[in-house]
Amino acid sequence: MREEADSEPGPNAMSVDSLSCPYCNSLVPPPAQAPITQRLTCPRCGESFPYRSAEAAQAAANGTASASLLATQVAAAPARSRWSNRAIATSVLGIMVLMAAVGLTYALLTVEWRRSRDPKHAETKPEPIRTVAPVHLAGLGYLPRGTNVVIAIHVAEALATPSGAAYLARSQFADTGLGMADIEKTVGLDRQDIEHVIFGLKTGEDLVPRMVLVVRTRRPIDEAKLRKTLKANRPIDIGTKHAVYHFDIEKPRWNALLWCPRANTAVIGLTKESMEAVPDPPTTAEEQLAAPVYSLIKERMSVGTQAWLVAHFEKQDGLPALAARQLPEEDREAVSQVRTAAMWLQLGESIRINGAVASASAPGAKSMEQALDRLRRANGGLLRVLGTGAEAEAVAKELAQSLKLETQETWVTFQATASAEAVSKAVGKR
Repeated sequence: MREEADSEPGPNAMSVDSLSCPYCNSLVPPPAQAPITQRLTCPRCGESFPYRSAEAAQAAANGTASASLLATQVAAAPARSRWSNRAIATSVLGIMVLMAAVGLTYALLTVEWRRSRDPKHAETKPEPIRTVAPVHLAGLGYLPRGTNVVIAIHVAEALATPSGAAYLARSQFADTGLGMADIEKTVGLDRQDIEHVIFGLKTGEDLVPRMVLVVRTRRPIDEAKLRKTLKANRPIDIGTKHAVYHFDIEKPRWNALLWCPRANTAVIGLTKESMEAVPDPPTTAEEQLAAPVYSLIKERMSVGTQAWLVAHFEKQDGLPALAARQLPEEDREAVSQVRTAAMWLQLGESIRINGAVASASAPGAKSMEQALDRLRRANGGLLRVLGTGAEAEAVAKELAQSLKLETQETWVTFQATASAEAVSKAVGKR
């Protein structure tokens, strides 16, 4: 009985069947052959812990183990080195710095590629072409109140027709000496991206007229790119209008101001006073245009009008400079009687020119009719809507031959048409 009692394991001995890791409590199988004392590594958590075999535990319980032997074996047992906290922190910090450097390098090398795929900067589809009556063009709402001279081109609609595209490519608007290429250069935009462009002039009250150019686009304007193109780099604030930029116009030579109030709208004021007169937010054509100008546009110009000019003067001042260049010297007196004048083009397969002139008196209207008839017989420049050249001259001749004049009280109206056949020949050759 005594021997059986002595063979029982001591209270501190660990059974080989219940050996577990002190860190994660996972069962660890004892080695098949092992020294009396060693360290075991947990296969689950990787931590090492001291292990005493059953023989060593029995010897410790009976007090028969040699202390020197145990010390020698413990010293000889392989010990797993552990990193200090400083070493661990340094390693983590180094890895973070390396990841940051790699990320920054990747970001810098892929800027253009990522921007090209950014939905905000991705090229958007142009807005569909809207066929509207001239009075409903949104750009009219940005003109100074009381604007009495308006030149407008519905560019997108004109480009959709052969005669309209030819007109934009070859003509000078209302014989001003400016063509579509000049406007493109002035506004820094391609004609394919322009919905409509409107030039407004307010005269009479101030020494320098209020002059504003409004460009409405079919795509959102890249304002930074537009400023770079126009070299507009001197920002100022004008009233409630922030980020208004100075830039120089080459033709005609002028220092102008650029303001982009909406994603698809650019406003160019030719003087500071002009920009101050631009409403913010925009209003309607009825509020901003002089009453005779608004009435004429609303009542006489229908859907399908792509280019038009309207001018109204309470006095003679200013009108001779716009119209007298097209008339012989003997017609200047007739011009002095004019108070309202308009001309508009309908550009499709054929071309139709329409016009209306209001004089201060019925005799003045009769004189204007005679002046326009002389212009018709002279095949005047206003009828050369497709520029010069043999085919274009044929169109102008057909317009002159078809010109019809009608006088009613103080109004003179006219209309001329060029056939689709003549237009087709003219636009087919450059």
